[in-house]
Amino acid sequence: MAKKQKEDIESLVAEENIVDCDLRDELPRSYMDYTMLSIIGRALPDVRDGLKPVQRRILYCCKEKGYDSNKPYIKNAKISGDVMGNYHPHSSCYGTIANMAQPWVYRYPLIDFHGNVGSIDGDSQASERYTEGRLAKISYAILEDVLDKHCVEFRDNYSETLKEPIVLPGLFPNFLANGCPNAIAVGYTSCVPSHNLNEVCDGIIYAIKHDDFTLDDIMKIIKGPDFPYGSQMLKKGIKSLYETGEGSLSFRANYIIENNSENGNPQIVFTDMPPFSDKPKLIEKIHDMIMEKTLPRTISVRDESKGLDIRIVIECQKTANIPLLIKDLYDKTKLQANASFHMRGVLDKELKLVTLVDYIHTYISFRKEVLNNRYSYLVEADSKKLNIQKGLAKVIDDIKTAVNIIIDSETVDDAKKKLVSKYDLNEEQVNYILDQKTRSLVHKDREVIFKKIKELEDNLKQYNTYLTDDNAMKQLMIDQLNGLKKEFGDKRRTTIVSDFESGSTSSQEVSEDVYAVLYANGKINVYEEDEYQKFIDDKSYKDRTNLFIQANKVKRSDDLLIIRKTGMVERVPMNSLQYNNMKFEDAINFIVFNTESKKVLISVLKNGMVKKTLVNKMKFRINNPTQIIKDMESEIIINKLVDDVKDETITLATNNGCIGRFSVNSFVATASGAKAMPTCKLEENDFIVDCKISNASEDDVNKILTIFEWNDGSLGYKVMKLSDILVKGRTARALNYIPSKKFKNLLHIYIAKDNFVLLNNKNKEYIFDTYEVFKRTEKGAGFNKTITPTNFNN
Repeated sequence: MAKKQKEDIESLVAEENIVDCDLRDELPRSYMDYTMLSIIGRALPDVRDGLKPVQRRILYCCKEKGYDSNKPYIKNAKISGDVMGNYHPHSSCYGTIANMAQPWVYRYPLIDFHGNVGSIDGDSQASERYTEGRLAKISYAILEDVLDKHCVEFRDNYSETLKEPIVLPGLFPNFLANGCPNAIAVGYTSCVPSHNLNEVCDGIIYAIKHDDFTLDDIMKIIKGPDFPYGSQMLKKGIKSLYETGEGSLSFRANYIIENNSENGNPQIVFTDMPPFSDKPKLIEKIHDMIMEKTLPRTISVRDESKGLDIRIVIECQKTANIPLLIKDLYDKTKLQANASFHMRGVLDKELKLVTLVDYIHTYISFRKEVLNNRYSYLVEADSKKLNIQKGLAKVIDDIKTAVNIIIDSETVDDAKKKLVSKYDLNEEQVNYILDQKTRSLVHKDREVIFKKIKELEDNLKQYNTYLTDDNAMKQLMIDQLNGLKKEFGDKRRTTIVSDFESGSTSSQEVSEDVYAVLYANGKINVYEEDEYQKFIDDKSYKDRTNLFIQANKVKRSDDLLIIRKTGMVERVPMNSLQYNNMKFEDAINFIVFNTESKKVLISVLKNGMVKKTLVNKMKFRINNPTQIIKDMESEIIINKLVDDVKDETITLATNNGCIGRFSVNSFVATASGAKAMPTCKLEENDFIVDCKISNASEDDVNKILTIFEWNDGSLGYKVMKLSDILVKGRTARALNYIPSKKFKNLLHIYIAKDNFVLLNNKNKEYIFDTYEVFKRTEKGAGFNKTITPTNFNN
């Protein structure tokens, strides 16, 4: 038994065509064959008609079966079954049928759909047994009499029982006009942007008229892609896409500002989206930002869209900063996005990356081929018809004799010979007459025959003109494109802008410069310039009740370093502060993060230690607080950013009323994380309460104001010439400048050459003339009210 099986196997092997090969060579070759079969036969569009095989088969099947736009709708299950049964055995094609009818996918839908076709929100279409379809009117500009004019090549279907076109005639420039939203093949993808039909037709017409056209010439007409639901598109990148066939473009949704009709609140309404956007995810993202208060002063987001009429409504509070909200929405959501495109297609069984100029050359060349095939066929067909009509014309005046000849002849050959001899007929003419019924011959209308002859002769003359005269062929192509434009052309939907700000639908702008204000409670607010001016000028402004300790003009693009009393430094981007919703406990100062700065940061500790830090060595990362001073035994009370120059002088004031002065250059600047250095010697239980930094060259004109507390709780002040306090070494002992038994403790010092500005706890400003205060100090004058001083000149 085993021997018989072995013989059977050997006989089978002997009959097979077996080739010995290296598996390492065969696998790549076989895989590449499969890849190209998949790419050409299924996955990517043909450049000539812009259709994948399944799309072409759907349109052709609808045309062949008569599912026309002027006839009743047909169940999509029947269309799908016809296509799969006759032409496309790979898989269900209903999804493609629905996709070709979706106006948010196809700039010019090719299927007229009846029923639930899905939605822009990602909802799927209803089952094929519930929906109906037929050819859209524009599809005939792709099919273009493909059934009977022999203008394109046909091949056998998968079962070799029917014929199907390899490519459709394609007057409609589908590859550019509808594009190819997303085609994925083995190792390759194709994503061709859609375009405006008017522009594409005008561009092709220009190229037909000017054989030496360039890309720049065409781009004056075809401005750029045009997508189903609009948006703004940056001009940058379009030329590169057209030159190379691939590139990336930037898009931004358009918006308008409205007032809510019920409560008067402002609301931002986005009226379109960038291409390939997911609206439900976009709205969910905005909703989450509102809930997380990263879009403060916003109330809600609503989707009021209807089909392609997009309305994403974001309702805001009346105090909202609308331009800033819009900027954040663009920065943090897909309302502004980039999209990559690869204008890849199949041409002559080869995969090509198609440039704009390549496509126009391909379109013109293919159209000439189609029209030549069509009119060559028409010349042949009409020449036969003309020959028949001329034969009838020869016998029409003597038709009864001709009929009698046929009746009296014993055989067909005998009748042929007699008719040819009498009327000078050729083979085709005499065969036609003999094939006709006697009744039809007798009733032939002479005028009709001669009218047909004239009509056929005129047609043949016109057809031959197209075939022999290149200018006539060009004019025909131009006339066809103009007719296509007239019937289906529409306005551009996507706006092309040089930059997004110039294309903004609102005149409101976001200033790059703003004011950052640090309050005593650690809160940092960001103000536009006009808001900040109101903050300063308006005594009733509500935030004046919470005194601020620092205000600086910064840029929105800056990062700030927030410095706390504990020596911890945190790097925070300005865009996370712009909505006034962050608080930093124990913050005493902030500076702009700049690794190229030549300045130094002076940190004065309560115990008299001083740290001089190089700003350009502060390599802080976002959301990663770092200790600026090593082994701190006391908190920072003063933190100043200064120029590290020779004349910069530090003036320290202690609780016990001592003041010491020394040069900034007394310290060595170190990187963050190094130890602080000791400074003036302090008495036991004494500590630093204030510090000022000034330029030694101005000591002769500057005065120093000290604010202190008397034993009875009242406040006093004293003004001296700053030059009276000598600059010493950094470790020298600070001297007491307020010797008095009434003195309790020193609070603040101020240095100025003109006026001091103080603010009491009722928000009333006191402006002190330095000369007058200096004279009154000798008499012991002072305040009887408690005050909270702040130097507005800081």
